[in-house]
Amino acid sequence: MTRFLILRLVLGLMCIAFAHFLGRSIRRGPQPGRRGLGPTSWALRTLLAGAAITWQVGIDTLAAAVYGLALAAAAAGYSLAGKPPKPPEDLTRQMFPDKD
Repeated sequence: MTRFLILRLVLGLMCIAFAHFLGRSIRRGPQPGRRGLGPTSWALRTLLAGAAITWQVGIDTLAAAVYGLALAAAAAGYSLAGKPPKPPEDLTRQMFPDKD
């Protein structure tokens, strides 16, 4: 159905983004005090967006592509969350050079 194509594309992009955040939150684990940002919330959002893509149409090429990209996004989020953060950049020497 072409009348739902734009809505399905938006839901597909949301599903991929939610899967990326799901992978990141799985790597970090649940964080106390940060309600709605745990793995369960992101999994629910990802599943609902993925199910909404197939609601009136069923599983077709677009849905299969979104599911594959969502899986890749979750794996990318998982691996990116494991990398150590970059150290803070110290620009003091560039802004205030020594006057020796």
